[in-house]
Amino acid sequence: MLPPSVGDVLGPGHLCFFVRRMVAKLNLSAFRDEYGSEGGPAYAPEMMVSVWLYAYALGVTSSRRLEQRIREDLAFRYLGGGAAPDHWTLNGFRRRHAKGLNDLFTRVVELARASGLGRLGHVAIDSTRIAANASRNRLDTEQGLREKRARIRRDIRRWQKQCDAEDPTKARARRWAAKPWSGWSVKGKRFLRGWNGCENRD
Repeated sequence: MLPPSVGDVLGPGHLCFFVRRMVAKLNLSAFRDEYGSEGGPAYAPEMMVSVWLYAYALGVTSSRRLEQRIREDLAFRYLGGGAAPDHWTLNGFRRRHAKGLNDLFTRVVELARASGLGRLGHVAIDSTRIAANASRNRLDTEQGLREKRARIRRDIRRWQKQCDAEDPTKARARRWAAKPWSGWSVKGKRFLRGWNGCENRD
């Protein structure tokens, strides 16, 4: 259970409250549309985006670690609304919505910069101000904004690749490729070898 007032415990300026406010401003229709009309989502997109955004801000890349943090860390529990998705669900959501999450996280970092934040958790924000409304500087301004956005996107993609490296499904595939017999009983190994032998004789 969450305490009566999370703000009293964490303080009103805690990053998790900023994340909650930012996610409330985002258009998540693309995330909702994937569920179709046959049934509602197991977990609300707002919650899944919130916990992954907060994970990005803190540099959390493991879905297993994120699952644990949602169960044990008050800020993650607040953003999760008391829900407890497992790491397979968390990782599946991140993989399905890689581009959408990149777009949303880029937008949140830009909003954080506009709010005057120098950091978003562990994420440093380039708060250099670019001249605006001056016609002679307009091209420089637009180019500067494009470059800033490109840097943000690269940073988010780098984090996503780190998440991919710790993807439990890929880790299992790597273990299978390295040791295809691991997990088989002795009887099962003998059966499969015999089956392969029969096929080769054909």
